[in-house]
Amino acid sequence: MPEPDQAHPDPPSPVPFGRSLAERTVADGSLQAGVPSLDRTAVDGSSSGVVVPAPTEVPVIGKAGLGTLVDPDAGPMVRYAIGELLGSGATSHVYAASDRNFGREVAIKFLEAGLARDNRRLVRFVREACITARLDHPNIVPVYDLDQTDSGGVYLTMRRVSGISLGDALRRAARGDVPSELGDFNRRVNIVLKICDALACAHDRGIVHQDVKPDNIMLGRFGEVVLVDWGAARVRAEEPAQARVTGTPAYMSPEQARAEPADQASDIYGLGATWFHMLALRLPAWAENEEEFWRKKRAGVVDELTAEERARVPRRLHAIALKALAADAPQRYRAINEFAADLQAYQAGLAISAYRETLRERLMRWHRQHARSFWLTSAALAALITSALWVYGERLKEVASWGSPTFRSEFEDDLWKSRMKPAGTGTGWERRDGRLVSTGKLGSFLFFDRPVHGPVAIEVEGEMLPGSRPCDLSAVWTPDDPFIEPNIWKTLSRGYMLQVGAFDNSQVHIFSGTDQRGLNYPVSTHRMRLETGRRYRLRFEVDHDLIAIEIDGRRVCEYRAPFPCASGWIGLYAFYPGKAFDHLALYTKDVPERVSATAIGDSWYQHDRFAEAAEQYGAAAEAHAGSELGDEALYKQGLSELRLGHQDSAEALWKHLANGNYAQLAEIHRIEWIDGAGDIVKATSRFAELLHQAPAMRSRLALLGGRMLMIAGQRGRREQVLAWLTVIDRLAMAHDPAIETPVAESCITLGHYQRVIDEYPLLESQVCAALMALGRADQVISRHPEAQRQIPLALIQLGRLDEVVRDHQLNMKAVMFTLNAQGRYDEAAAYLSERGETGNDVLIRSGRADQVLTREKQYSLVWISARLHTGRIDEALAAYAAGQLEPAYAMLPSLHAGRLDEALSSVFSADAARLAQIHLALAIQACQRGDLVAAAAASRAVKAVPLNRSLDVSWWVRSIGLAFLDHRGDPGACVDQLRAVVASGPGWLGGRPWHAARLVLGEEDEAAFLAQPFSAQAPAALLVCRGLRAELAGKAEDARSDYHAYLALPLWRRCWDQIEGDPVADAFVAWRLAEIEQQP
Repeated sequence: MPEPDQAHPDPPSPVPFGRSLAERTVADGSLQAGVPSLDRTAVDGSSSGVVVPAPTEVPVIGKAGLGTLVDPDAGPMVRYAIGELLGSGATSHVYAASDRNFGREVAIKFLEAGLARDNRRLVRFVREACITARLDHPNIVPVYDLDQTDSGGVYLTMRRVSGISLGDALRRAARGDVPSELGDFNRRVNIVLKICDALACAHDRGIVHQDVKPDNIMLGRFGEVVLVDWGAARVRAEEPAQARVTGTPAYMSPEQARAEPADQASDIYGLGATWFHMLALRLPAWAENEEEFWRKKRAGVVDELTAEERARVPRRLHAIALKALAADAPQRYRAINEFAADLQAYQAGLAISAYRETLRERLMRWHRQHARSFWLTSAALAALITSALWVYGERLKEVASWGSPTFRSEFEDDLWKSRMKPAGTGTGWERRDGRLVSTGKLGSFLFFDRPVHGPVAIEVEGEMLPGSRPCDLSAVWTPDDPFIEPNIWKTLSRGYMLQVGAFDNSQVHIFSGTDQRGLNYPVSTHRMRLETGRRYRLRFEVDHDLIAIEIDGRRVCEYRAPFPCASGWIGLYAFYPGKAFDHLALYTKDVPERVSATAIGDSWYQHDRFAEAAEQYGAAAEAHAGSELGDEALYKQGLSELRLGHQDSAEALWKHLANGNYAQLAEIHRIEWIDGAGDIVKATSRFAELLHQAPAMRSRLALLGGRMLMIAGQRGRREQVLAWLTVIDRLAMAHDPAIETPVAESCITLGHYQRVIDEYPLLESQVCAALMALGRADQVISRHPEAQRQIPLALIQLGRLDEVVRDHQLNMKAVMFTLNAQGRYDEAAAYLSERGETGNDVLIRSGRADQVLTREKQYSLVWISARLHTGRIDEALAAYAAGQLEPAYAMLPSLHAGRLDEALSSVFSADAARLAQIHLALAIQACQRGDLVAAAAASRAVKAVPLNRSLDVSWWVRSIGLAFLDHRGDPGACVDQLRAVVASGPGWLGGRPWHAARLVLGEEDEAAFLAQPFSAQAPAALLVCRGLRAELAGKAEDARSDYHAYLALPLWRRCWDQIEGDPVADAFVAWRLAEIEQQP
């Protein structure tokens, strides 16, 4: 009988990674999230499978039997006659034995003698026995006894199952020797159905097995099927969820692999992985490289069937396995009974929930079920059909179904142009080799030319052509006309993007339009990379409130919207040229004659007519009071009042909700407005309480948590980001797919860069940002060659600006930064003009800010900068006083005016670069007035802000000037600090701090300094660095001359990297010049 690897003595030498490892149990409470190690041995809870040595002597149980009571002449006789050793595990040995009291064969498990004195091992052994004893079920081995030997050893007796494990049976089958137990698929279904029954019993008692796998399933000689080894099980009501890796790598769920708490969905995954193995005779996912294996495991990747396997494995049984193996737990079967129901439906020839049948398959299935009765009773059936048609017609009045496609195109001709039109600027499409191919430089949209009323779906074959940059093969849906507003992104603000290959082909997700706060975020995510040059069958559905994406028949993302999508435009979306589409079909559902009582209100709500929506919902709530439909209407009436700004009215309505689901949804909105009122402690506490009370709401709460993190980030309040991240971590939600991206973004905000790299390796954008923040831009290029949006930013960090302009013309932000940094202003203006963009920032950087004063959007960064460059700072300060400036830049006029307390009060505390900039200014200001204590405090505040080596705000003062400020009276210490900057290398901020430190130290000449990649700012930086070098050398007059020359430059000549200039660098130079001029 297999033994879970539970014990934890000192580990022996590492064991190489391999299939035998991945199929062994992990049960190590010491393993932290994201770092399960396969080079540990089984005895320390990992996976090498090392077992305790077989004992040299057969253990003895001295307990007397009852034989002498029955036959006094028989002599003394012990109860158990111990036989052969059946097997050994990490902590115990199992023997065959005969129970003389009952005359039956049993199995006895002995805790390894050396471990019986280890209280931790003893408690685990007893715990396993007690858990198994609670589970009185035919498919779970019963425990007969738990006792102690005369020598202090501990043992338990249980039923002995004569047969083989399912694992052994599968290993034989893989070699071509298929045992009779696996003779056909129907027998395999029966095995899994019995395990479903066993798990249903356990789950009903709140017990999660956590290690369902073939080796823990025993197949008896007489048809018995039992689930064994409950040593890794958890009683949910008695044991708090812990962040630890438990299970067997090859069969554990993605959440277990991420060291997240296991639940019933994890057991469903384990059984799904076992079922896949039974079908395909191989593991669901494999990689010879250990790191790649764990990446696939945490992401929930399932290796596709080969052509030979597809021919052998029934599609519907494969679909059942894939549903159980869904990467996201909410997309699996909701309960083990649903898993069993699909298998039973398969056996009965009925439809299953996991597989969408073709019409031909439905007809064939029906014929197999009813052929005999059909041909024998055709006359009677005619009458039944007449009656059934009437009933079916009544049902159709309430339920709609997908019909045949309302439009098809093979793109062999230009027929598609009669129904589809490009939308948005920069869009481009052409017909090429019988397919439709995107040609726009960035995003290309193609919408159907009229709105679809009701549910709609697109099926299309998509391919990223060889040689093209991988990105979207996607669809979009919006309730607003896409052909009116040139800026297509505004049109999509109330719709959904169903994206395949999003973010440089790193994921599939459903992206919601902006909410009432202007935020947008993914509401369902699946980590997946498409293969370039491979064709995929894609289906995008917008079915009332269900938004879904299917790839090659597998549903990978779905989202339940709070309101149904009643009417809107649907279309294709491709990013970058070279995305090919073919075999397009548009499906709709007939509008049912009988619609929901809330349908009219839903329509008003979708069109932002909240007063009318509230009125309709109110009427529906009154008409259906006390029912679930009535509660739905009442909940939506409250939402309408909330959108009208009537929070009290919404609360008054929601107090009457009787249905738990709608009451919980209302509580989510209460949490939002409590957070909006600034009571973060109460909001996070209510959030945790709701998750505890309603664990079924976890996916919606994950979305809420992500939204709260994004809102906190938008507000720029670091303490709020930290509060929400803390509660999300405490509730072990940080790796729920719906919240991973906001969590990673928040970690970057808080400066937790290494955590992003360690815990979210599949979030490529965030990992690249974290690497650059740590000054490791070279690793972005070497490790993430497909991150085309991040690579040009990494090249900028490395100072490889020519490559940015040469190879990354599509990245406008990177190209413009590069051209401006090199003073190539005419090229920058031409680049923008070619793309239909204005070049106001180029005008400012090239000394023509006066031309921007009346051309730029009011109160933006460019608007502020134009006033700073033209001496109109009073206008910017007046706009600040009136609360008109964009919040992210509101502190700039005050900072330039030296009103630092005012700037500090308005800066976002989550904007680390700006916060450090103000503290730098405060340190300089304190030095100017001779307050060295305040200067030291401000300097410490600067250093307390996490250093992001990819942000260049006031980089010179923070990297170079701060060394002088901290060590004013100690040139040697100042030099040591500058040498540390040189030692950090040129691989961050384009090498600018490295060049500057070398020039001050005399290690680089002026010609080399001026030749650095960031040439536009080099002349101004040269004056400041040379002045500081002169000061350190005691040459005050030389320093005075250079500082004067710097301050005499117009602002656009000393902008450094910021369009608004660098007031902190200016303040530093002014302070040094004032001190020099005060010297005798």
